[in-house]
Amino acid sequence: MLQFLAWYIATTLLGLLTFPLAYRLLPALADRGYALSRTLGLLLWGFIFWLAVSLGLAGNNLGGLLLALAVLAGLAVWANWKKAAGDDWKSVLAWLKARLDYVIGVEVLFLLAFAFLAFVRANNPELVGTEKPMEMAFINAIIHSPTFPPHDPWLSGYAISYYYFGYVMTAMLAEITSTPGSVAFNLMLALVFGLSAVGAYGMLYNLLKAYSNSRGENRGQKPAGNPLRAISAAFLAPLFLLLVGNWETLLDVLHKRGIGWTGQPGQLNFWTNLGVGYPPQDAAHAPYNFWTWLNILDLKDPPAPVIGGIFERLGLWWTTYGVGGLGKWFNEAFMPDRNWWWWRASRVVTDYDLHGNWNEIIDEFPAFSYVLGDLHPHVLAMPFGLLVGALALNLFLGGWKGQTSLFKLKLTESFEFSLDFPVRLEGFVLLAVALGGMAFLNTWDFPIYLALVCCVLVLMLANEHGWKWDLIEETLKFAVPLVLLSVVLYVPFYIGFSSQAGGIVPNVVFPTRASHLWIMFGGLFVPLLAFLVYLFRRQGANWKTGFSLAVGGTLLLWIASNLLGLAAAQTDVGQQFVSAQGVASIWDALREATLRRIAFGGGLLTLVLLIGGAAAYLTDAPQDEQLETGPTQDENRRSPLPFVLVFILFGALLVLAPDFFYLRDQFGFRMNTIFKFYYEAWALWSIAATFAIAVMFAELRSWPKVVYSAVVVLLVGAGLLFPVLGITNKTNDFADSIPQKDQTTGQNLPPTWTLDGEDYLRLYSPEDYQAVQFMQEQLAPGVVAEAIGGQYSEYARVSTYSGMPAVLGWPGHESQWRGGDKEMGTRQADIATLYSTRDWAVAQAILTKYAIRYIYIGSLERGKYGVNEDKFAQHLSKVYDQGQVLIYVVP
Repeated sequence: MLQFLAWYIATTLLGLLTFPLAYRLLPALADRGYALSRTLGLLLWGFIFWLAVSLGLAGNNLGGLLLALAVLAGLAVWANWKKAAGDDWKSVLAWLKARLDYVIGVEVLFLLAFAFLAFVRANNPELVGTEKPMEMAFINAIIHSPTFPPHDPWLSGYAISYYYFGYVMTAMLAEITSTPGSVAFNLMLALVFGLSAVGAYGMLYNLLKAYSNSRGENRGQKPAGNPLRAISAAFLAPLFLLLVGNWETLLDVLHKRGIGWTGQPGQLNFWTNLGVGYPPQDAAHAPYNFWTWLNILDLKDPPAPVIGGIFERLGLWWTTYGVGGLGKWFNEAFMPDRNWWWWRASRVVTDYDLHGNWNEIIDEFPAFSYVLGDLHPHVLAMPFGLLVGALALNLFLGGWKGQTSLFKLKLTESFEFSLDFPVRLEGFVLLAVALGGMAFLNTWDFPIYLALVCCVLVLMLANEHGWKWDLIEETLKFAVPLVLLSVVLYVPFYIGFSSQAGGIVPNVVFPTRASHLWIMFGGLFVPLLAFLVYLFRRQGANWKTGFSLAVGGTLLLWIASNLLGLAAAQTDVGQQFVSAQGVASIWDALREATLRRIAFGGGLLTLVLLIGGAAAYLTDAPQDEQLETGPTQDENRRSPLPFVLVFILFGALLVLAPDFFYLRDQFGFRMNTIFKFYYEAWALWSIAATFAIAVMFAELRSWPKVVYSAVVVLLVGAGLLFPVLGITNKTNDFADSIPQKDQTTGQNLPPTWTLDGEDYLRLYSPEDYQAVQFMQEQLAPGVVAEAIGGQYSEYARVSTYSGMPAVLGWPGHESQWRGGDKEMGTRQADIATLYSTRDWAVAQAILTKYAIRYIYIGSLERGKYGVNEDKFAQHLSKVYDQGQVLIYVVP
């Protein structure tokens, strides 16, 4: 609790320190960046600190943190030093006083969101399985690195080759609040949840206020429906972004009840599951059922028989347990029986090649991320992506309107070249810091948000000057220096960064099924498509251009994918791929793939409707109603509808792209591309969908509003099944996920809550836990020799929790981070030799080769290598000897 409060106070003070700067830099936003001030402060503080340490201007310690914080404070003072109109300290205080209701709403939301996920993590804190050990290793390595780049915890002698900015921020907060890394892991996940909640809230609030202004507030008219009571309506955004899940959980519940399996031998049908008693059909006449058609793993297999109908079981549990039986009845009636059943929600899209071989696809969404509990870069980047979205909105609304000239080149009297763009320098620099930070947080996001910002600039210019070819030149003049500055600011990161990315590969035979796409995004598709239809009654649209771009662009992608596939088929790898499809030639593969794409065409049709509808409204001239006053209208009247349409368009393009191309990596198929692109699409669409819902709630009347409200309630209910059932399952009904027993009686102890991710190590491997604690507190940093094993296993536990680099941790992950195994060399064999050899000269050569300082011998090392300890005992000093664990130190 004390550490939670320390993080809450630290981030709140950071937000208050940064708000005057946000107030100055984001003048076009209704909330002046208040909801995003914590995120902006963390980004700027982290950037200043990381850059200073990387350049040798500060150390990775408390002094360096305070120095960076002082620089940030100086920027806040500078922002309000001169009493420009509306930018002095008095105006900041006056704004806070006037918007006290909004400020309280943001603060309450942040505290509740932060505390909620901290409570969830306290019920499920263990850092075991999936990617958690890797993330914990990064955090501890950064905490214990004297300078940057931090050492790689799983490859001694090398720096981290990964986008690690989020872990730097985690380590910063851990240091400033004196929090152990294993606690900081869980608190950072809760903090990211809280920052994302208020970021989404602020984003929607600003959109709704801008929409309200464009509809009448600045024209002396009554706003249309007053959005919308923006302060309350904005709560929709964090709900849809962070809590609403896809529809797989609903299907899992129906599957458990046997619905859709009517006629299968030994299975109950729909009516008997309800307790009505309608007999099953004759199994001999069982039809091809829904689940085998849907073809999602785990769901296509028959469920376990359910005993009795739900009403019958409810009566039994109520009679036996009373009110306390409701939970037991609910679990038995609806909770799927598989362990980790909620995992399937992130594997809805299923790829089968032409030969019937299955490829795993990841289609993760935010609610899944927080149930899973991995602190991965795509999660850490979420609040900062919302920050970039807010910066783009400020740009679109004219917040940085002005002129910046970087340089002028006059070659002749008649030819002069100038590099200038219609954005003030302060906005340009802030965008560069934020976009460069996205590359450092989660490199996949950088091109997406860069393209989004450039598209918003085009919209801003088109609003002012109309659509013309000069927009291309203006955009390039803005985009090229923006990319250069974004990269230059983070050069120390790129110097040591390598990637497994290996180019663009055509996706010829794996179209996404419409059913899978709708299960994944149906809760967002419905409000988005409804909104595009709703706009038709009062919004001009260029339908010919919009759908020509949508249909033509999709056809071009298909043709380009096939042509690239034909070219790839001429290579040895391409021929192997064709053979694996069970067809005679690439032409047979293309024919079969085309027939499959046509059969699964509903998904493409959905995306074409979204792209075509959004493009039709965007390319209409004038674009929206505020242009009726001419191209020089007041930005305060500018409608945010084009901005929202860009979110719809970009989300659809992100989902469309992996149907035709994917980024080549070590996985060999489109798993990772879909994972990253779908995740960003969810973020963009959730903001757009909640804006659409809020507007339609405010403006619809009579029976259409009743129908639409009922549909939205059903969508939210279906989506909330995932977090409600998933969190309950993952936390073991909020009891101890690691049950503890009384040492004397053997009885289970009452549940205890902790945010310490090392607690499972203390319970299940107490000797390793004690040894690691000793290393953290007593031993100077140095390279550790420990057992090497496969990824997602118990191996590398010493380097993970001590913060000291191992000779090698998880080889599979190192290969992913570095695009191969060249750097690993013979480390696995050398460590095996080090432990097993009897020859001290051979062992000494290995110790020297890797500059090994500590040799760790525990049960894992003994079990894997059959350790010969005599050579160590004869030539080295023993610094730790407790139970089965020995630690030797090399002079």
